[in-house]
Amino acid sequence: MPRFVRLFETAADTLNAHYQAVAEGNIDSVMALWIDEELATSVRTVRT
Repeated sequence: MPRFVRLFETAADTLNAHYQAVAEGNIDSVMALWIDEELATSVRTVRT
């Protein structure tokens, strides 16, 4: 079973944390949102 690094209340909270970290150029924060597992699934979102 995957072990999550950080849990958020909602998916929107996770996305907001990701976008904020990217906007700040903080690669450590971006990487902290990923799980440390061989198999991971990600959904790419596009903001318009």
